[in-house]
Amino acid sequence: MEQSTALRHDIGFLPGVAANLIALASLAGRRQDAVRLLDEAAATAEASHARGVLRWVAQARTELDR
Repeated sequence: MEQSTALRHDIGFLPGVAANLIALASLAGRRQDAVRLLDEAAATAEASHARGVLRWVAQARTELDR
């Protein structure tokens, strides 16, 4: 997943980078790592105007808080 994220970043596919960061957050072993990844996903999605991915970030945050 990390390699896929790096490749997406290299080709400039920022919505894909943000989506991958959400997946990585779901796999993170520590809550603080998941929060950091979701913060990065939100910033990346915002920068690329990926509103759908922003909704996924919000959903992932809700799941994390449960």
